[in-house]
This record gives sequence, structure tokens and C-alpha cells, in this order.
Amino acid sequence: EQSQKGFLLWLRNALKMRYEEGDQITYRKHWFILIKKTLIPGVVNLGLLLTAFYTYSQGIFGGLNAILLWSVLFLVTGLWWLYHYVDWRNDIYVLTLDKIFDIERKPLTREEKREASLANILSLENARIGIIGILLNFGTVTLNVGNERLTFDYVFNPVQVQYEISDRMYAFLK
Repeated sequence: EQSQKGFLLWLRNALKMRYEEGDQITYRKHWFILIKKTLIPGVVNLGLLLTAFYTYSQGIFGGLNAILLWSVLFLVTGLWWLYHYVDWRNDIYVLTLDKIFDIERKPLTREEKREASLANILSLENARIGIIGILLNFGTVTLNVGNERLTFDYVFNPVQVQYEISDRMYAFLK
């Protein structure tokens, strides 16, 4: 029962698009972007699974060789799917009491981190682009920081994200 509770907690947190830890708010890209990234690996894996069941049930391809081949194929497509999930999970935007961070981590490779002080933000804009963005309420929040622009891409409820950044800016500047 404890492991079931742990799994349900993991599942609830695995797809969170906004969470707070103390004075820090972390945003992730919308779950629609996750589905978009993992759709092809997921469909390929499902196709392989159906093909494996069909060939086994028809007696076309069985035995140890088949088990080894299907295991390797499932492992490869599963890792392909996992790579895209971890890539989605690692792209985060962080709002603290005095700074904002745009952190992009690619699995197994590099991390790119951009940051700006809330005092240096000159303007904020938000946009929901396309019918999917409007229906699912996700979009981009653009922060103009001097000559640079930071973007929180594909965040859920960009109006609320803009409001939270603006609220923190005004509190910091007081």
C-alpha cells in the first residue's frame, strides 16, 4: 500500500506544470508539449507491442530469438520516450523573490541557464498562440530585460504567470 501511495504521489508530481517550494515558484511547459514530444516514440512502441503479440499469436516469430529482439526494440523505444519526457521535465522557469531563471537541460548533455533580476525587467507580455493554445490555456510570457528577452514558452495560464511575475516585481521594488 505504501508503494502505491508513493507511485500516486510521483504520478501527481510528474506532470505538474506549476509548483511552489517556499518562496520559489517553478513553471514547466504545458503537458500538451510533453504529449507532442513523446507521441511518435509512444506510437512506435505501441506498434511494436501489437506486432509482437500478433507474430507470437500466429506462431510466425517465437522462441528465445524473438524475446531477445522484442526486448531490445522495446528498450530502445522506451529510452527514446524517456529521453523526451526528461527533456520536457528539465525545461523549467523559476521565479524567486528577486530573480527569474530560464533553465534548459538536455538529458545527458548540456544545461543552459539564463537569469535576470526582477529590478531589470522593463516590460512583460503574454500571448496564447493558435487554437490549441487558446483551448488548453497555454502560451508564452515574454520578459524584456534591457536589450535581452527571456521567454517562458508554453506555460499554462500565461496571464496568471505574468501576474505572478509582475506581483513579485512590485514587491521587490518597494
